[in-house]
Amino acid sequence: MTQNELFDILWDNDLKRGQIISKRNAMIKAKECTPEEAYKATAEELNECFRRQQEAIIQYVGEKYNLTPKAMEIIYKRAYEEGHANGSREVVCYTEELAELVADVRSVL
Repeated sequence: MTQNELFDILWDNDLKRGQIISKRNAMIKAKECTPEEAYKATAEELNECFRRQQEAIIQYVGEKYNLTPKAMEIIYKRAYEEGHANGSREVVCYTEELAELVADVRSVL
């Protein structure tokens, strides 16, 4: 996967999440359901967006630094904790930074 392909996935994902949240807010505003019901109704769609984001970042960075999927899961979890409040691109930056560190340490062992 190229960096452009990754960013295309992230961009599409951001748009999709925005649409889902708008749909949820419209359901609440129109009083079609309670806020709790609206959150439950859209939770699976939002979770799928987060899964796509995680898979894309793990694949891209893992290929770039030649790291195993298990190593990338650990790296991604830490990067997500550090960067998710600032958006998916920040998660990518933290993931790359940590992966580069792991690759550098591995090269001297």
